[in-house]
Amino acid sequence: MVLVDEIILKGVSGSLPGKRDDLPQLLERKRSADDYDVLLVQRLDRLTRGGTSHGFWIDHEFEKAGITILATGDDLPEDGRTSRRTRGERCAVCISWGR
Repeated sequence: MVLVDEIILKGVSGSLPGKRDDLPQLLERKRSADDYDVLLVQRLDRLTRGGTSHGFWIDHEFEKAGITILATGDDLPEDGRTSRRTRGERCAVCISWGR
């Protein structure tokens, strides 16, 4: 794996997905430059706080573009789809319990 770029978003909240332009920019970069195929993030819960639907949108759009999302801080199962479903279920439980 070769590091292509490092982007650190200080002060950007994952809880306001409509105010983020980094994800569309990353998708556009893939379409125009095609210089990466892995997006490395700190943790999946830091990628979005916009709920399950936003998380599934990210998964879908990045997978469709040929980009694998890896989270360095999560102890996730090998099957990425299992972890995504689990994340969505955990989010739903937290929302229902007001956490």
